[in-house]
Amino acid sequence: MDKITERPDIMRKKLNINENHMPYEELKAVYNKCTDAKIKIKLLAILQTWDGQTSLQVAANLHKSDATVRLWIHRYNENSVHGLYSKTHSNRKSYLSPDQKQILQEILIHSPRECGLDRDIWSMRLLAQWIRENFRIEYHPGSLYKLVYSMGYTKQSLKHKRNDLDIKLQKKYEKENNGIFDTNEPDTVFYKEVKPA
Repeated sequence: MDKITERPDIMRKKLNINENHMPYEELKAVYNKCTDAKIKIKLLAILQTWDGQTSLQVAANLHKSDATVRLWIHRYNENSVHGLYSKTHSNRKSYLSPDQKQILQEILIHSPRECGLDRDIWSMRLLAQWIRENFRIEYHPGSLYKLVYSMGYTKQSLKHKRNDLDIKLQKKYEKENNGIFDTNEPDTVFYKEVKPA
């Protein structure tokens, strides 16, 4: 392991741990009981700093950057162990409720035009927009695909048909949905897979 040396041209204040939150032994007990690997490494950084190591030494020990270790120390000093958990955006919902999922299931049966949008087929971007406008929930297209897939849909490009899809089921779906596939738009459409019993 390489020797860590402080650069004399960068004079930084050595960070100390706020001991008012809990005693060292109690923090060590929290570390020993912790099962979340991300939090456990942050607690280890706090304990090593409390033991007198510099943030550079702790960073080298944990294979993290000095800036990351210093951020963890500042968060612990401000908010105790709670400060080590990732901050979430409390003003945003992150998931659809069961009722919202049911509504989403129902709108996917219809074309976007039938839902008041100026498009013929659903894309991840268009569906994310619809969810944002109607439910005030933000979804990244990758996360949205996981949600749609969990509802029994798969993504299919109009240019390239998947060979593993049942053609009879696809034709039946197209017939039931009044030709929503009759379009020149190079976008994505959802296809409901029906699993044989």
